[in-house]
Amino acid sequence: MFFKYNSKIFFLSSLFGKLINTLLFKNNLNGICAGYNEALYKTNDAGITWQSATWGITLNGRDINKLFAGQYGVMYAAGGLDSIDGFLLKSVDGANTWEIISEWTEHEINTAYSPKHNYIVVAGSAGFVQLTSDGGESWQDCDIPEFDFPLEITSIDFIDENNGICAGGQRGIDSVSIILKTNNGGESWQLAYNEISTC
Repeated sequence: MFFKYNSKIFFLSSLFGKLINTLLFKNNLNGICAGYNEALYKTNDAGITWQSATWGITLNGRDINKLFAGQYGVMYAAGGLDSIDGFLLKSVDGANTWEIISEWTEHEINTAYSPKHNYIVVAGSAGFVQLTSDGGESWQDCDIPEFDFPLEITSIDFIDENNGICAGGQRGIDSVSIILKTNNGGESWQLAYNEISTC
């Protein structure tokens, strides 16, 4: 369920388990949100009303964890299920049709970002961080520091084409907060913050 109050959009998970993880607006009126079990909703009135939509491809009930914009109107969606079966989708027509451009059978994609055209950084659990410079045709492992626990990356953002940060850590009783930074578009990451704290 969705509602708008004082120009703010609020999301509630529906009775059918369609928890919403991520939101992306293309402009002031048109947006999409997505989440668990292939959930996809669209709005064309700035979030006042939302309509259920479909991806138009087979995702086998996987979750969408991240929607993000590329350059030249390209939109992306990333996710997976239970730490495996990761995927990256692409739409070039404003989220009307989607295609799978990459899949990872052993990794779920928690977060992703496109700092410049055809460059995409994806990340997940167990220190999984990869980069493509050709729109998903090929991928390379990013160079990240080693930790004595399985690092989970939950968020990525870039200031410009070269400088970005990612955040995450380890959840649990001995929680650790980690922030990494890059100055070369995500090829390598350096430790910026490491504390025993909430992930």
